[in-house]
Amino acid sequence: MSNRVKADVVELKNINNELKKLNELMKPLKQRKKVLEAQILDYMKSVGDQGLKAIKLTDVEVVTVEKRSHEKMRKDEKENTAVQLLQQSGVQNPRKVFRDMQEMMKGKENVKKSVKLQNHAGQKL
Repeated sequence: MSNRVKADVVELKNINNELKKLNELMKPLKQRKKVLEAQILDYMKSVGDQGLKAIKLTDVEVVTVEKRSHEKMRKDEKENTAVQLLQQSGVQNPRKVFRDMQEMMKGKENVKKSVKLQNHAGQKL
């Protein structure tokens, strides 16, 4: 094996380790961010009859925004809901039609090669 490939593997291993460390460092920061945002929102709601819409500081303005999201559905719930809709629409064999639709929406399958680092016992590094 060439020295260049050995050096690339070592660098890749180091990058993977650094990314893992950074992800671990980000977890408590994200949690703390959520706590602070909740405290600021609570304060803004508690001030006045209608609550505050914005807080202006010297270098930053805090504004409230609404974010809309949907509850996550399990895979089987999604399928059952879709099959029921297809049944109500008069589709014959709705479960097969749903699965055919899922397959079509995946698009063309592409295969690409990548590398994975593992120790000699086959465990991921």
